[in-house]
Amino acid sequence: MGSHSTENLFARRMPDLAPSGRRSARRKRPHLSLGVCLAAGALLLLLASCSESQRLVVAADGSGSAEVEVRLSPMLVSYLHDLMASMESEGTRGGSTTAAPPIFDLPRVRSAFERLPGVSGVEAHSPSDGSLSLRFAFRSLSELLQGPQAGGGRNPMALTTVDGATTIRFHLDRENLIALTSLPPLRDNPLLLALIPKEGSQVTEAQELDLLEYAFGDYAPADSSVAAVVRASAIRVSLTVEGRILAQQGGTQEGNTVVFTAPLLRILALERPLDYSVTFR
Repeated sequence: MGSHSTENLFARRMPDLAPSGRRSARRKRPHLSLGVCLAAGALLLLLASCSESQRLVVAADGSGSAEVEVRLSPMLVSYLHDLMASMESEGTRGGSTTAAPPIFDLPRVRSAFERLPGVSGVEAHSPSDGSLSLRFAFRSLSELLQGPQAGGGRNPMALTTVDGATTIRFHLDRENLIALTSLPPLRDNPLLLALIPKEGSQVTEAQELDLLEYAFGDYAPADSSVAAVVRASAIRVSLTVEGRILAQQGGTQEGNTVVFTAPLLRILALERPLDYSVTFR
């Protein structure tokens, strides 16, 4: 896809954030609002490096606990710092001062997760710049994706019990992705919402990659590229069940734990649905 087509796609997907042209100098600071800066923080959470992981422990009734560990890509940490520096310089105009937010606003993260249905015991820490450690308990894994702002989208998660065997299914496509946008930090973040596929979208993985290259190309590592960073990134979920696993789809099993891995680019484009499941007793 040519640069002109990519710019048009960027403008359509992000009408309020579309640039007038490519940045002429590497790491020229973008001038964006506080809301967009926080939106970029949400984007960075999704565009985590390969060290990102989620660990879930689930009982037969769907209750359990979750641990999320995130270490952001240096490329994206640099991008966010430039956003915050730009915002800070704008805040000093006219004698006023606006403090730049941290990469992870821990009170906001805690508050957002505490408002989710059935969630309790939320703990959030940021051990170092660009890292987040999050822990919480949940009453129901499927209920977790049924927030008040789900917008009527079909729940990607289903939990059923037949003859004493419990099955957890996860099916994600462009039609039910809206349910995930009710979760923090995706909720109310225009930059992130612009990057994920919409219902009826025909954007391919190659076009999505071009869009990311266009948006973040000035922040690519000197010895790499945005494409390489994105292609090396994945969301990994380790699911441990309280029981014996009878069957699983889409993951790698070890004992009563299954590890599911979804390449980031597949999630961002969703040309094909993602299907994962585990059945246990």
